[in-house]
Amino acid sequence: MKAKSIKGETPEEIKSSLHEISNTDFNPTLGFVFVGINQNIEAITKVFEEERIQIVGATTSGEIGDGTTLDYSISVLLLDLNKDYFQILREEIDADGYRKASATIAKRSQDFFEESAFIVLGSGVHQDLYLEQLLNGFVDVLGEHVAVYGGMSDDHFNWKQSFVFTDNGKSTHAVVAVAFDSGKVELQGVATCGWRAIGTGKKITKSSNNTVFEIEGVNALELVAKYAGIKDIPESFYDLHVELNQSLQIELQRKKRNPILRTGIVNMEDGSINFMGKMDEGAEIKFCLLPDLDAIDESIDSNQTLRETKMPDADAVLIFMCAGRLFSFGPEIKREVEGIKKVWGNIPIAGFFSQGEFCKTVEGQLDAYNLNTVCVALKEK
Repeated sequence: MKAKSIKGETPEEIKSSLHEISNTDFNPTLGFVFVGINQNIEAITKVFEEERIQIVGATTSGEIGDGTTLDYSISVLLLDLNKDYFQILREEIDADGYRKASATIAKRSQDFFEESAFIVLGSGVHQDLYLEQLLNGFVDVLGEHVAVYGGMSDDHFNWKQSFVFTDNGKSTHAVVAVAFDSGKVELQGVATCGWRAIGTGKKITKSSNNTVFEIEGVNALELVAKYAGIKDIPESFYDLHVELNQSLQIELQRKKRNPILRTGIVNMEDGSINFMGKMDEGAEIKFCLLPDLDAIDESIDSNQTLRETKMPDADAVLIFMCAGRLFSFGPEIKREVEGIKKVWGNIPIAGFFSQGEFCKTVEGQLDAYNLNTVCVALKEK
């Protein structure tokens, strides 16, 4: 496939870039569109509709456009790909949650392709943080081998309302996916974190699904705040989570799989903490301090390994980078984005800062991640 990335601050700038492209032999059929929460999604959608380009998109906490970080802008990855090789699927999330929506998408994909690989965007993390269930829906239908990559939309840390969208409109609580025919298009991804656990493990003593009420018999927020060095817990939801993100994180120890970082969202009323994945009573956690800047080098190096071992001639790259890394690394995050771009050279790249990431790693492990950088390389076979 051919690919190009474009960026702009307004729908009019994107329209102008598309008009320039129309004078070449590049004829995009699919676009991944990542926009600031302030952008007019309807106007943006109309621009692509006029050019007969199918799109999937999400609002963000910042955009990534070909080696640069953007803010309240528009970043687009365009693919010139046979329309028979992909299908856009969308499901609203009802009371049954992410699992039912993603399982429905997985079942529908079987009507089009014998085997699919997916780029998935979701909204509604502010309503339901249990993102592990989104992946479970795919696994229920297609098995553990299924390849799913992507991220959750955001609203620039306002934690109120974010959107995903397609040609057919936007939604605050939905899953949208591009199902690629695995026989025609290859996807390979890598997830990199950089946080390291320290100290002895702590036992979860009271929990339900993805909500932890007590750790070592102590209220979850009280114990976490103690180890984070937070003496006076802020009353502001935003301020509390900034302090937590800038001090420590929680790593869940798993018996049959690698440990995984689990960022929590605090219930300000009772001090319980909601996580992205299941947190069983009796499970062990460890605390992780803020990593040094070697974590950025680790991310860049993992992309180098992905390119050298799995995707030496990729056609395009998508980046789903946790918005929490903006808090953790500040302006140094630009070095990470620039370093990833340098690895992939002139291969077009677009992405966004997300509230949760999905990746099937080169080792075959499918997970929902926090504070990770997920990079996905795409190539037509």
